[in-house]
Amino acid sequence: EKGEEYGMRQASEIGKEWFEQIAAFGEYVTGKTVEEVLATPVYQRDESHTAVPDVEELKASVTINVGDYLAALQKAAANAK
Repeated sequence: EKGEEYGMRQASEIGKEWFEQIAAFGEYVTGKTVEEVLATPVYQRDESHTAVPDVEELKASVTINVGDYLAALQKAAANAK
């Protein structure tokens, strides 16, 4: 919603805004099963970023924490069963 006004570009070591990073993550997970997405390797970059994708093809496009998105997906998948 905030787009460029979010202000992440200046703080991001890859120079990408939040909406660009989440779009890149979305492209990465498109076509994958729930299990494949939930198995995305992550690492803790710092206290605020505890689940950053640890995937070579995302290193230049995603440095945001995706843990909450993975948790929401896991909950949605469980509720769908």
